[in-house]
Amino acid sequence: MTVTCIADGKDEHRKGLLHMKMAEGAKLQMCYLLQHLCDIQLRHRVESIIAFSHDFIGDLQTVSNIYGQLQPEKCNFICVPCLLYLIFK
Repeated sequence: MTVTCIADGKDEHRKGLLHMKMAEGAKLQMCYLLQHLCDIQLRHRVESIIAFSHDFIGDLQTVSNIYGQLQPEKCNFICVPCLLYLIFK
């Protein structure tokens, strides 16, 4: 695999953070900042998935409880998506 470097000068903005002309301390702080931002974004995504899952499972349990309370002869004619529509419309 061949790695090509971008020439100095006009393409300075296209270089990676570690290849830019910058003090080492500033590069290190930028790396810390980027890592922190990525951690925050990842944490937000995980929290969103957990919140969605919590709500979704709660809705499924509600439907399951209602479905379980129906008379057995009526259960044969009601499909679960139809029941979801009737409950959450």
